[in-house]
Amino acid sequence: MDKSSKFTIGFIVVLIISSLTMIANYPKIYSPYSFVVVIPAFMFSALELPKFILYFLAALPNALCFLLWSKFTVKGEFLIQKTTFNLSRILVILSILLCITSYNYGIKYQGLSHTLFIYLFNVFFIGALYKVYLINRIKPSINNSILYNILLFSWLGWCAFPWLGEGV
Repeated sequence: MDKSSKFTIGFIVVLIISSLTMIANYPKIYSPYSFVVVIPAFMFSALELPKFILYFLAALPNALCFLLWSKFTVKGEFLIQKTTFNLSRILVILSILLCITSYNYGIKYQGLSHTLFIYLFNVFFIGALYKVYLINRIKPSINNSILYNILLFSWLGWCAFPWLGEGV
């Protein structure tokens, strides 16, 4: 499979996963309402479109960012680029800070189990990113590099920067 096909598959995966963040009418364990998708959804909601189109449009910017980012960073020996790794580190730190500062709101408005599950999902994605990064350092490949980007942008679209406050 050529690189372009891998990017296309990654784009579709990121788009679907990002769309699922808002599948419920309010934040739930399976629908964490990531700010990366919620903010565009708020902007597009004025158009009064059917929900599935709204979710698609709200997830589209994140999926397009995946596509553009991958096209510019997946090259050469297929090492995960330092810019990608540094960006992901910054995003992980910011998401962790948001989770920490939103903890009380999460408990108050979403409940303890919801808040802990969202944190668990974030730990899973962050751990998967780190594991793929380590594998790629040992054995660089285009598949590992693209997988890292798919995981990064899927995490951003689905559960990074989760909505842990009052209902939307």
